[in-house]
Amino acid sequence: MRPDNDYLVALGWANYAFLYLEWLVIYTLHDETSRTVTSLSKRTPRTLSNLLAERWGHDTDLSPLAERYAEIVSRREDMAHSHPATQQISETGESLQRLRRHKPHDRATSSRVYWITTEWLERFATDALTLNRNISSALGRR
Repeated sequence: MRPDNDYLVALGWANYAFLYLEWLVIYTLHDETSRTVTSLSKRTPRTLSNLLAERWGHDTDLSPLAERYAEIVSRREDMAHSHPATQQISETGESLQRLRRHKPHDRATSSRVYWITTEWLERFATDALTLNRNISSALGRR
């Protein structure tokens, strides 16, 4: 079963928003280090996050932005590592095709399962674009 168009649009927008932010990080790391854009573009988002944290870790203005990027990367991993499933809506009896995240932890009792909903995707996109503006603004003040 195909997900509804609104969900697919939200999924595409969330992915686009993340990529927009990721490329800002790539160009920022290129400007602040001796690494090439090509070499940075081959890195995983988590590796880029770690490089940003190393670079900005002792800067009181930029360190919180690196932490927020790490959190966005974790949420992006939730989206990227989720799987398609059918969500039953008990109130309406409706069946929706959505992404579902099973996030295992070391102890089985602490594992989490949740749905990547349209609202989740829209919040993610908003947060990624907001962080993009915040990083751009902070770098513009330097």
